[in-house]
Amino acid sequence: MATSTTLRTAPTVFGKIWIAFGINALLHPFYALSFFELYLPSSSTSSFEILTLVQALMIIYGAWDIFVGVAIYAAAYFGSNKALSWIIVAASELAYVDSLVYRFVARKGEWGY
Repeated sequence: MATSTTLRTAPTVFGKIWIAFGINALLHPFYALSFFELYLPSSSTSSFEILTLVQALMIIYGAWDIFVGVAIYAAAYFGSNKALSWIIVAASELAYVDSLVYRFVARKGEWGY
């Protein structure tokens, strides 16, 4: 692994950010949904099934974020430069897909991500 403190610390910070977003999505799925600037319809038009589906999907999203964060953190901790590089590339692609959701589904906010 690199000898620079910054190069050793930055991946762990990135990993912790992913883990934090994942924990947020697990504990507060509807709040995490608001990061995408997507909101549930009013309670008069939404059904229990829609609420359950959205909550389940956000929990899956949260678990995925935690997985990515732990992978980044583990590769940085154990000093695997090649694995860390590919995990960071894959994580950046996930962030790119998130911004596409902002752009084409929410129709706003892609630069805020």
